[in-house]
Amino acid sequence: MGFERRLVFNEIYDSTKNMTLAYITAKCRHVEDVNDIFQDTYTELFQVLTKRGPDYIKNSKAFVMRIAKRKIARYYSLLDRLRNFVSYK
Repeated sequence: MGFERRLVFNEIYDSTKNMTLAYITAKCRHVEDVNDIFQDTYTELFQVLTKRGPDYIKNSKAFVMRIAKRKIARYYSLLDRLRNFVSYK
């Protein structure tokens, strides 16, 4: 990843980390899940910047929040499916 993309990632991370952490903490069912979802959110941001470039993201705060919302929804829907699968056996 080039210097410009790393710089953009760091800028986005610094400007959104508190907001994102507060949102994830408020929406998580279990405190233990917060760090995983937070890390997954910024891992996906890094991947998008690597694949698409910094110009792909127009509104960084909205983009990170959308990633966080999807990560929370996927995380808990997967846990619910696994719980249902395990409870029937």
